[in-house]
Amino acid sequence: MLAAAVVLLLLILAFEQHRQKVAPHKTIALPKLDAGHLRALELEVAGSTLRLERSDNGWLIVQPFRYPALESLTRTLLEDLSLLQAVNFMPHVADHELEQFGLRPPQLTLRLEGYASNQVLRFGSLTPIPNNVYLRVDNQLGVYVVPNELWYRLPRDVEQWNDWRDRRLAHAGTAWEKIDTIAAHTDIQPLFVLQKNPTNQLWRLVQPAPAKRADSERIQHFLGIAQSWEAAQFITGTHLPAQQVLGLEPALLKLRLAQGTNQHVAIDFGAPHTNAPALVYARDMIFNTLLAVAQTNTVDLLKINPWELFGDHRLVDPMITNQIERIEIKSGTERTVLLHSPTNGTWQLTEPIQAEADTELVNGLLRQLQGLEATALEKDVVTDFAPYQLSDPPLSYTVWRQKPPGAATNTLMAGVDFGRSILESGLTFTRRHDEDMVYLAPTVLPSRLPSRFFQLRDRRLWDFTSSDVAKITLQLGDKTTELARNVRNIWSGPSGQLNLEQNTEANTALASLGRFRATRWVVRGNDKFGDATYEFAKTAEKITFHIRRGAATETHSLVFGKVSLEGERYAAAQAPPDNEHVIFIFPETTYGKVLQLFRAAK
Repeated sequence: MLAAAVVLLLLILAFEQHRQKVAPHKTIALPKLDAGHLRALELEVAGSTLRLERSDNGWLIVQPFRYPALESLTRTLLEDLSLLQAVNFMPHVADHELEQFGLRPPQLTLRLEGYASNQVLRFGSLTPIPNNVYLRVDNQLGVYVVPNELWYRLPRDVEQWNDWRDRRLAHAGTAWEKIDTIAAHTDIQPLFVLQKNPTNQLWRLVQPAPAKRADSERIQHFLGIAQSWEAAQFITGTHLPAQQVLGLEPALLKLRLAQGTNQHVAIDFGAPHTNAPALVYARDMIFNTLLAVAQTNTVDLLKINPWELFGDHRLVDPMITNQIERIEIKSGTERTVLLHSPTNGTWQLTEPIQAEADTELVNGLLRQLQGLEATALEKDVVTDFAPYQLSDPPLSYTVWRQKPPGAATNTLMAGVDFGRSILESGLTFTRRHDEDMVYLAPTVLPSRLPSRFFQLRDRRLWDFTSSDVAKITLQLGDKTTELARNVRNIWSGPSGQLNLEQNTEANTALASLGRFRATRWVVRGNDKFGDATYEFAKTAEKITFHIRRGAATETHSLVFGKVSLEGERYAAAQAPPDNEHVIFIFPETTYGKVLQLFRAAK
């Protein structure tokens, strides 16, 4: 055992001494790179150079051509450079030994130009061990071994340089929000010209004349589409067809996006591609680059009617309710006038009757008016509106602004007229108050607007409490029943006094019926009451309230009709002040109270 211990000690000493002799040199870390401080990248392959420089709009290829660089590739490259670490290092490599590492000459040279210092990375051949490559850094002795992901990310062939181009067709960078002119024109005439007012930031479609309102949302949508356009192909070479053959001299169509006189996008579109009919030739005039692009979302889009593409289709501009004094509606021979009280926000009908208006319905009308949009621009210069039935329109809405202090008259805030309808197309000629243009709008739009006074009146037909009711007459078919209050103020019917539960149900039902609101007005007129559409005679369901207010008495009646396919119940009543019958949709929750009264009477 003693001999074994001596032998083991000698072995340990021998191996420890050997390990100290063959210990590898300490690995020298790669110089750290701050990608945010780089101003240029230059890649040299086989005597050719690809140079990228940082600009206000990102990275720009400046050699051997000038074109925006693909941001995702440059960003990933910079990240890889920032994280690059050596897996091995050989400190003593003589210059004549560089050839065996593929470093004389290097396979690829990457120059990194910073604002404070520069670095040069020279890549050699791949190592025998997979997934690595030899690398030498200028001003650093020795050769590094680094992972080859960066090597494969770099374009190692001139043919790959086009892969580093940003394929987006329209390069405005950070200037998209600053664009104030959008124009497209052929060699002969403009297709459209849009300009933004620098004061109010509103767009106008100034060409084709006359100038028209433009829709900012439609323009932003167009600019969003333009930013998504991509080049299908970059066309290079020395044996290209003549510009006339490409349809670019002169160009068949030109698109310009500018801020003042500074053009940010300038694309010329030419003839269909020789080998791909779905593509057209194009030239980026700012970067003097020949391309091929899809025709469907570029040329075809630009040739759409400018008003459809950019026009403001609204028939009424946004309004501030508190600034409105009155609304006038002309429907046939009937004229409706509503006055607004800015103090409490209520509305009053003054013509053709004096009555309270329903504030919710009037505000709904204003919302509907502001939501009206034309489908098409029929004619943009009109001198005679009679053929469109717009010189004396059958339906018109006019909104007047409150008089400012010191003003003698009101000013017109908004107005829209509806003229003749075209049955075949389902469209109606329409006109704004501030334009001499005729639009087409779906006929269904004016039909949905309240156009007669009763459609805007207060949806409460009356106002009474259960204690105001002295007697109720209930009719169901040919049977009539009465409930009346006895001397104890308890409801009694043909079979005597109601019990406590029935009496409470009756009072609860009367409280709801005394202040119910119609869901929606349908039609007005005594002649409409007998219309079979509503089946009032068939249902034969009626309640009459006998009201006592001090010494005065009054009577109100409710008649119920059928339930429509939409689940809405028709009802009718005589409405003050003219006691004309109005037909409306009765709230179904309140109808449950009506059934309580019929049950109590039964």
